[in-house]
Amino acid sequence: MKNLKKLSRTQLKSVVGGRACSIAIQQSNGTWVTHSGSCAYHMGNANEGTGYAQGSHYCNIGDGKIYHLTSNGGVSHCDD
Repeated sequence: MKNLKKLSRTQLKSVVGGRACSIAIQQSNGTWVTHSGSCAYHMGNANEGTGYAQGSHYCNIGDGKIYHLTSNGGVSHCDD
């Protein structure tokens, strides 16, 4: 147990993996940019203002943010 190594998010992602997903984010000029990522699990508190209930899936695009879905009925395909 003395040789344990703390993994970074990037390293952990390569170990755990996840189903591929993508989200499109509208820019201030009205254009849309699609970002690829992998499905992840959010264990946060429902009161933290993310719009996600505790214990929900989302598409992790690697920018450290959890985006509230405004399309697809507000349901992530990561929950399928």
